[in-house]
Amino acid sequence: FATQGFETVKGLSEEFVGDDSKSWAVDGVRRLKWHGKPSPYECTWKEGDVIGLACDLVGGKMHVSVNGDFFEPSGGVFDFDLEEVADGLYAAFTGCIGHVRCN
Repeated sequence: FATQGFETVKGLSEEFVGDDSKSWAVDGVRRLKWHGKPSPYECTWKEGDVIGLACDLVGGKMHVSVNGDFFEPSGGVFDFDLEEVADGLYAAFTGCIGHVRCN
């Protein structure tokens, strides 16, 4: 599995991405998303899919694309508290198998 997401610039976590209130993560293999605790994620990824992550720091949303498509069920995954992310976010990954390439 590989969870992918974002973490706040302030408050670097020592947890897996998404396991605390300072990070957000999605995993389309296990069909879960995290922000402090797991919840269902209605998108399924398969081997060879290209996953994209984007954040709208003005509108307060985290978006996920699958093979370039930001539409549902991947689409808008999390709403952010704008004060919480005011200093910015950075990409974060946790995994135990698979390949990740960050551009």
